[in-house]
Amino acid sequence: MVAILPNGAVYCEGCTLNLVELLLGGAIGVVLGMTVQAYFKPLTSLVERKGRESLPGHSPIYVHVDRDPRVIWSGDPDWIGFSVYVDDPLRINESGAPTGRDAWLEWASVLNAVDALTTPLRVTVQARVEAAVVVENVRVAKHRTIELQEGIILTRGVGGADLEPRRLEIDLDWGEQPLTTWRNPSGDVGKPLTAKLAAGDIEQVHIWANAQDSEHAIWHEWSIELEMLVEGVRRTQTIDDDGRPFVTVSPGRLPRRVNYGGTSDWGDWPS
Repeated sequence: MVAILPNGAVYCEGCTLNLVELLLGGAIGVVLGMTVQAYFKPLTSLVERKGRESLPGHSPIYVHVDRDPRVIWSGDPDWIGFSVYVDDPLRINESGAPTGRDAWLEWASVLNAVDALTTPLRVTVQARVEAAVVVENVRVAKHRTIELQEGIILTRGVGGADLEPRRLEIDLDWGEQPLTTWRNPSGDVGKPLTAKLAAGDIEQVHIWANAQDSEHAIWHEWSIELEMLVEGVRRTQTIDDDGRPFVTVSPGRLPRRVNYGGTSDWGDWPS
């Protein structure tokens, strides 16, 4: 029988309430639970990682590629110049070229222009879960070249300091297998991307593919493959233009026109 006494105490007939034993038992339970959790945590993490790897198409990271300069340089000063190749000069109305960066690039796209001299890309790696990411190698794939005899190069010139982010530079003029070089923001030779990412963290790296041969005008078609180590598992990430190759044209001796940044004035490229 359990009863409440006038002084507020609890009377339990046939049982003994030992507060010390109760507290001691609770403390032992907490310590035991923490010990078991610490013992099994590495095993739990291993099971979770193996489970992620076994899911079809699932990876600890997500890779996104921006190839539109209006997106890549959004929010940055207008200090990056652009050059494009147009196969038929008769389509060009120089007086219709707008002065703003984004509007100028849209105007060039209406002409069916393609990149000349440089194709800029920005690669964003985002972790779905905690992940270690190492870019082991970068290889230019499906490199195809065609020599050009006609067309024109249009350049939008700008002023201001150079913007040089951490980047991978690709020299498409190097030969059948273009040269790839990692650069620090200073322009010095750098190291490939290596990062330990928490869930939701991102790392970004720019890719500049250069074709600047001044003797031969060449149409370069190309894509790249990033050979990556993600949480100890090797994977190859193909980077292309939504299933198509990127195109970058070296100027060679093609005629060139330059639009002076912030104005509607045009002139011949200085020889």
